[in-house]
Amino acid sequence: MRLFVGIFPDKDIAKALWKMGEKIRGEWKREPPEKLHITLKFMPDEDPERIGKLLEELRHPSFEVVFNKVGTFPPRGRPRVIWVGVEGEGLLSLKREVDRLIGIPDDKPFVPHLTLGRAKRWIDVDSFLREKVHIKWRVEKVSLVSSTLTPEGSVYKVIKEYELQD
Repeated sequence: MRLFVGIFPDKDIAKALWKMGEKIRGEWKREPPEKLHITLKFMPDEDPERIGKLLEELRHPSFEVVFNKVGTFPPRGRPRVIWVGVEGEGLLSLKREVDRLIGIPDDKPFVPHLTLGRAKRWIDVDSFLREKVHIKWRVEKVSLVSSTLTPEGSVYKVIKEYELQD
């Protein structure tokens, strides 16, 4: 089963981030606000029960992050992914703890971001890339999520949420 460990911002933060995409013109598939998240660990073929049990050992304090930049992947040439960047030492610490608990190495370096959408063809991101963002948010829980691919896009189902400690 396709799984990921992720962090979903609260509704007000998600809506504010989603609205930033209104500056982008062209053909792109925008994620709805309720699907916006930061992926800590993607696991394309894992047992949700096993991963869920490992995450029960998670002991990490809640922390604050700042959404503070915007960008695209790739950073040059034709954009395919439009994102909002996020920083916070707590986020990096949480990522390390999740990696340690699960024990599955990543095949790519961790680039903390929230994907707003994906370009289908031509898009104009110039005004978006000039956007200034500084949104603080307190992370209080982590989710284990299944991701099912459909012709309409991915469908997420939260399997379990893990509260961070105060």
